[in-house]
Amino acid sequence: MSKISMIKAGLLGSSSALGLNWIYDKRLLSEFSKDNEVLFIPIDHKLYKNAKTGFDVYPKTIVGDLDFMGEIIYLFNSFLTNSEDISIQNWRTVVYNYIKDDGPYNAYIEKYGKVLVSKFENEIINNLDPQLHTDYEDKQLIGLAMFTVIYENDLFKDKIKDSLYFAKTFTNYKAIEKFTKLLFNLFNDLQNGVDKLTALQNNIKYAPLEYQDKLKHSLHKIDSYFFIKNFSGVACELDQSFPLIYHLIAHNNTWEDALTQNAILGGASSARGILISAIFNIVDIVPIKYRDKLNYKL
Repeated sequence: MSKISMIKAGLLGSSSALGLNWIYDKRLLSEFSKDNEVLFIPIDHKLYKNAKTGFDVYPKTIVGDLDFMGEIIYLFNSFLTNSEDISIQNWRTVVYNYIKDDGPYNAYIEKYGKVLVSKFENEIINNLDPQLHTDYEDKQLIGLAMFTVIYENDLFKDKIKDSLYFAKTFTNYKAIEKFTKLLFNLFNDLQNGVDKLTALQNNIKYAPLEYQDKLKHSLHKIDSYFFIKNFSGVACELDQSFPLIYHLIAHNNTWEDALTQNAILGGASSARGILISAIFNIVDIVPIKYRDKLNYKL
């Protein structure tokens, strides 16, 4: 069975968890998963109401849709594939036209998207030069998610530098550079047949120092809920999401198992799913039954 592209795998990861995305209730999700499928399921709005904490912010989405981060990386891939002008100025304009109030996107917008829209409109109103690189410090996975688009694209030779250049549209968080270097080397190692655990271990050195201890613990054979409580979390920011991504990759052997456990853990599961799926697409094969789930053409 042939591999799919990394961008498609990443989008499948986003979509796979959307039915339970941003539910923060360990017991509720654990009980739900005993009798129900968790991948590519419709959003159960009653489930969000019954959760201790839940953010039901995608009321119109259906199975095969994406969370906001998934929408951005889909848009980014389409931009790079179909635009004659792939300057960052044009990219910023494309994003603005897509997510502005009267644009085609009509679902939840993350803060980094809202900041871009606000700054873009201020520039229009006050006739200012465009601020191509934001001063907003977003600590979520958006910069790394965009790297999954750059990595397999032959337009780019210095993939780390070029990915960071576009990521700065949304965030100026300095740690993104080190995490991008980590992913670049991790992807390369896995593509070259390095054992998964060895590759994960060897590339921790590229992470920011304050993250390295958490990543080392992620490789230990410990219960996921214990790991979440003591070394990560399930929320959006990198200090919670990236160690958990490492943990789920280390302790699952198949794409389906990893994405299933990711969905059951809740929180920012769609965002985590982008990287988990992209990485597992290198070491495993995405099952045929999931490959046509997306409501998007690639």
